[in-house]
Amino acid sequence: MSTGSHSVHLKDAAPKASHLKADPAQTNPYLAAAREADRNLRAVSVALVVMAVVTIVATYLLSGVGARTGSDDRAAYVEFTAAPAIASAGQLILQVEEDALELALWEADPENIHTEADATLETATSARGVTTNAPEGFVQTSASAQLDQAIADFEARGYVLGFALVDVETGRSIAYNADEPRYPASSIKAAFCTFVYETNGPVSEGTVKTCIIDSSNDAYHSLIRAYGQQPFSEWLMPMAPNAAGNAAAHFYPWISPNEFLAVWQEIYRYCSSDEPGAAELAGYLGSTTTTAWGELFRGDWEVWAKAGWYPSTAERATCDCGVVFSDCGPYVVVVMSDAPEDFEALKPVLDALNAAHGKMCGGSTDSRLPAA
Repeated sequence: MSTGSHSVHLKDAAPKASHLKADPAQTNPYLAAAREADRNLRAVSVALVVMAVVTIVATYLLSGVGARTGSDDRAAYVEFTAAPAIASAGQLILQVEEDALELALWEADPENIHTEADATLETATSARGVTTNAPEGFVQTSASAQLDQAIADFEARGYVLGFALVDVETGRSIAYNADEPRYPASSIKAAFCTFVYETNGPVSEGTVKTCIIDSSNDAYHSLIRAYGQQPFSEWLMPMAPNAAGNAAAHFYPWISPNEFLAVWQEIYRYCSSDEPGAAELAGYLGSTTTTAWGELFRGDWEVWAKAGWYPSTAERATCDCGVVFSDCGPYVVVVMSDAPEDFEALKPVLDALNAAHGKMCGGSTDSRLPAA
């Protein structure tokens, strides 16, 4: 019941009790948690005491001590057997109460969420429209608020943004405008080179290396002429059916973050495998020269990434996609925007996404942005 409705209730029921003050537990979650823990544990305490006494009495009666000895022996039995048992029960009650109070206080803080493998998950949407499948309470954390603010700041520049992220081990996910197709620019080269390696094995080493690491358009176009748009379209179809048709006719097919995420999950699968060329391609993706993901996190973790950028007004883009091997496990992420080659504007979004992933999976939430 809210403070307002509580006050009205008091006024209606007892007009002369206007001197009563609001219960501080209504605004103090720690006090409320302590009270709740105390209420719940009173019953446990009583039950443990009763069990201890019943056990002592039953043991005493069944032991036959009373039948074989006098009253002095009975008193000694109680002193040396019953008293220590009661003391042990009291210590157990005290420990249970302390543990329960500690847990109640921890759970009263919205920053504390359970992130272990068996944590209860919920699908929720933040105030900014970010949809997450994450541990209960995630949208109430500062990490969720940080991501909302990063989106607001980015879009305040007049840019459009979409992204999708999934944790490899748990499947926990974050998405925003993830079904809206966007121009991928050179980020699509990672998909095409994976298609080439998966279907043909390692080929044209110098060309693929230049295409991925340096984002050479000439190298990319030579690969398209050699291996074909239609076969690439067919490779894309199971993962990105909407983009597949576009890929048959365009070198840089528009694709949604969700479809591109599915493609990057396949890139991760292939590059993590023992298939021919997998380690080679992973090495190229781990050495790309232009990527905000790499700039922010390669000092701490391995990052496979391929960015795309274009400054024109017709198909302007700043995209950065890949796999970040964070301290709580790898995650696959696709970030796409219509910002005209503006990686500095995109970095706070990536930093907030990493913090959000760390919060929902039990990893680091530290910012990698330079101090203001």
